[in-house]
Amino acid sequence: MGGKTGLIKGFNRITDFEAYSKVCESFPKLCPRLVPSPLWGLSLANLARMEPRIASVISDNYPELVERISVYWMSLDRDGECQICGGKGNEIDEDWLYFVLDDRGKPVSITAEINAKINCRGLAYLRAFRLLCSSCHLAKHQGYAMIQGRKSEALEWLQKVNGLGSLDEADQLVGKALDIHSRLSDIGKWDLEIGRLEGMDEETRKSVQKLLNHMYSSGFRLDGGWLYYSSPATNRVELLAEQEAYAILAEARKKAGEDHYKDEIWIRCLEEILKDGLEAEGVRVSGEELTLLIRLLLDRLKDAGLFEQLFILESEGKWIARLPNAMYEKVFRRVLEELEKSELASQAKILCEKGSLRDAYLPIFVYVPTSFAPTNISAVVKLLKRVLNEFGLKGEIYYKPDIFTYRGIYSGKGSRASIYSYSF
Repeated sequence: MGGKTGLIKGFNRITDFEAYSKVCESFPKLCPRLVPSPLWGLSLANLARMEPRIASVISDNYPELVERISVYWMSLDRDGECQICGGKGNEIDEDWLYFVLDDRGKPVSITAEINAKINCRGLAYLRAFRLLCSSCHLAKHQGYAMIQGRKSEALEWLQKVNGLGSLDEADQLVGKALDIHSRLSDIGKWDLEIGRLEGMDEETRKSVQKLLNHMYSSGFRLDGGWLYYSSPATNRVELLAEQEAYAILAEARKKAGEDHYKDEIWIRCLEEILKDGLEAEGVRVSGEELTLLIRLLLDRLKDAGLFEQLFILESEGKWIARLPNAMYEKVFRRVLEELEKSELASQAKILCEKGSLRDAYLPIFVYVPTSFAPTNISAVVKLLKRVLNEFGLKGEIYYKPDIFTYRGIYSGKGSRASIYSYSF
């Protein structure tokens, strides 16, 4: 169901230097090749579930291609036996291989030292599609199984289908795969290559490969029904925001006149500084909700070392704006352009899955590195206001800390889940 293309054509045996090849020798039928974290969400399955109009956020060239990918994906045969265990097949699995290349583009064996070589880069190669049953599909995706709390189930099936002697043996081998995954995830540059897939014409194959590489290099990925954007400047923006937050904490300690910073006086001082800084820029502060955020963080981190650092890093949040359906992707694209132009871009996301764009108004999320950096927070929301006004939109933007989402705190009757708000 696949064939060699591009860089991969120069390999005599493409599995010889594949990163997981040694582990896969011990998993003869089904090998859990974990996707390196820089490539998460970059798959044909995710593209096939994407609403084509949202692809225009990435480029005007891609809505029609995304529709073609969806038609192709749905045409794949799902009526047959699992290619691993012979059970009832119902899942199309993308069989990706992962390689490390040296500065001449030659594959090299992955070792503990390989990532120290500055010129090494990664190559992800989609070899073929396979029809799997739900059990084999889960067992192959061990990382997903862990996140879903189904590790034991996935491990037992991996042991069974590969004929391994014990669960301990399977667990140890998965541990080796996780170690390889960690090293692959540290590689800073990747290329994605699509092999010749059954039923896919050459023009589409090349176009899909171009789209996936463009998404990777531009900071786009698909996950959980959202199109995420991570700016190349994220680290710099985060550093500046964190430096501002450290200065705010230092000012609160000084103002409180205490050596420690977890008592009631310090909390009040911190709230006063944040409120003064934000309200001077037109941002409204909800005192009760701000207090809740601080107390949640204190409760979570009361016994932690590096308290200040964690207090800042775990206070991430996002501005949320609701946009008219008809201009949803257009406004989001302009927001990204202006964030980059103003050097304020960190991360953002927009709904993208088919069937999720039915409401009259839809949300966009623009992330801020910390809830305790008034200058950064107000600059981002003022930029949002400018863009929304450009499209003739007026209303309210709300800021919600991520920890509220993790704790299941949502706005409802008589309660709110935002600590800051701004009129646009």
